[in-house]
Amino acid sequence: MSPEQKRKFNTLFGSVFLASGVLAWGLAAYYAFTPNPPRPAPVYADNVVDLQSCARTLRTLGYPEVSVQKDDVIANEALGGDAKAQMERATLAATVCKLELKYFCIGESCPQPGITVVTTKPKLMRTAKTEAPAAAAAAAKASNPRAAGARPGAAAPKGKPAAAPAKPQ
Repeated sequence: MSPEQKRKFNTLFGSVFLASGVLAWGLAAYYAFTPNPPRPAPVYADNVVDLQSCARTLRTLGYPEVSVQKDDVIANEALGGDAKAQMERATLAATVCKLELKYFCIGESCPQPGITVVTTKPKLMRTAKTEAPAAAAAAAKASNPRAAGARPGAAAPKGKPAAAPAKPQ
């Protein structure tokens, strides 16, 4: 090989390596600054209010220790390698049963190290056991203005006269 051919060969391979290096830097920058598409969260269609079915749902989510005590569902899991997936599962566990979140703890300083999620029945459901069913229904209706119809003080729909306020006796 003559010195001129050797120089052209080295120049060609040097250019190829330089171009591939610039391309690799470009791909690295693209993947570093492009956000990942969001993953869809699992969806449960029906309201889960029954504590036993809530416990079964939490077991299917991957919680190995799930127990039902009175009005509470307690789910425990040891800390593992994939913290992001565990946090997503804990968020889903706190909301999937449509119950109130009573207690949540994550870490080594918890009473039981790991992740602990305690959900409880809503207050109206807990008081419904002790009160008469009609009183519990009235309390639920009073606390939810949409269930009772139009909100107090709201304007009447067009074409209908507004109701006169009740006179005290």
